[in-house]
Amino acid sequence: MGIFATVVTPYEEQPRRLYFRLNHTETSNHGVESIAVFRGYSSKEAFEGLKAFVVEVTVTFEANVSEPLWGQAYAALKALPEFADAEDDVAPTDLTMHLAALYPPPPEDGPVEEPFDETLTRRGGTMLPAPEEEA
Repeated sequence: MGIFATVVTPYEEQPRRLYFRLNHTETSNHGVESIAVFRGYSSKEAFEGLKAFVVEVTVTFEANVSEPLWGQAYAALKALPEFADAEDDVAPTDLTMHLAALYPPPPEDGPVEEPFDETLTRRGGTMLPAPEEEA
């Protein structure tokens, strides 16, 4: 998950649209302030291409450690006034599209068929590459 937001960076006077991703969180326990560090990239493609980030934003929030932290961290970021108009990036990732291709929705009137690949075997319900044969 990421968000698009138009912000003024410390290096520019004009607002700039950036792609923000959660870099890391620091959390201890209930009732203790948590920290989330986000990095803003010039575009989503820059993030995916492992380019340098443009700006780093640190937010503090009181986390519920029984729940996933990333959603709470993004909510804390979007609560800042400069991120009030931020847009969620909900486009499917390459992994999501790959899994959708492997496991299409089942037909409404028939059995579910799993894709078969001779190079894969099952172990504990998980598809694993078949072991290579020794020469």
